[in-house]
Amino acid sequence: MTPDNEKVLIDPLKIAFTDMPMVIFEADCEGIVPFLIRELTGPWNHAMWLTPNGFASQGLTFEYVPVKNYMKKGFKLRFYKIKDLTNEERLAIYTIIEKRVNLPWWQKTYDFLGVFGQFIGIRLLNVPWLSYCSEQMASDITKTITPIKGKPTLSELEEIIKTIPRFVYVGEWAGGLKWT
Repeated sequence: MTPDNEKVLIDPLKIAFTDMPMVIFEADCEGIVPFLIRELTGPWNHAMWLTPNGFASQGLTFEYVPVKNYMKKGFKLRFYKIKDLTNEERLAIYTIIEKRVNLPWWQKTYDFLGVFGQFIGIRLLNVPWLSYCSEQMASDITKTITPIKGKPTLSELEEIIKTIPRFVYVGEWAGGLKWT
């Protein structure tokens, strides 16, 4: 957060390409499945990358999603920039994302079993070759920026990111919602 812990409201459509990729945490405050995920993982139900192609996002499959798809009533977004990102690091992140987007659907589908495992308290219950958003994000950051241990939940991942000096809070967007 900002030094005085105030939220900064931003327009995601005005973020410069030079500030990308960015780590985004999202809360869909109207859907039942996102509500259940937030009950387990804290204030967020999703993590994704902001890229020049839109959000690189793990929905039913990993794909690019237009930013405007998340800029609607009931959504909250929080943005973290990577400070002093080198061209090599940026290219490495984009390469990881692009490879994942281009996988066959069955290799980039959502790990529903893994989410069910979290719901029943057995985090080891999952499909070994699949992952969900916070696992993917932690893996991508580990491969390109700095090591992150384990497979953090969304709230754990944000807490980890807050401790890494290279990640800088940029701001938030809220679709018709008040921040609490």
